Amino acid sequence: MSNPFSAFKNTKCDGCEEYIDEGDDVWLYDGEKLCESCADSEGWICECGSFKKPNFKQCYECSQS
Repeated sequence: MSNPFSAFKNTKCDGCEEYIDEGDDVWLYDGEKLCESCADSEGWICECGSFKKPNFKQCYECSQS
């Protein structure tokens, strides 16, 4: 499954505990699923909008260019 993926009905963010609208982005890492806002605040989103691990400055693709 790619990261992020589209939310299903009744998907709940583990960060803010709010429901994520169906079709909105859900981010998965280390057993957690987060809405876009929480994923961004946790450092999971690269400046290009792709997933990155929180301990890296960029995603793999951006770091290779």
